[in-house]
Amino acid sequence: MRRWEFQPALENGVAVESASQTRIEFKLQE
Repeated sequence: MRRWEFQPALENGVAVESASQTRIEFKLQE
């Protein structure tokens, strides 16, 4: 049960981290 609850949180965390990195790269390019 815990794995099913933890998996979406893990994927969401990776997505947020990726989005933040993209924002930083975008600011550097600007």
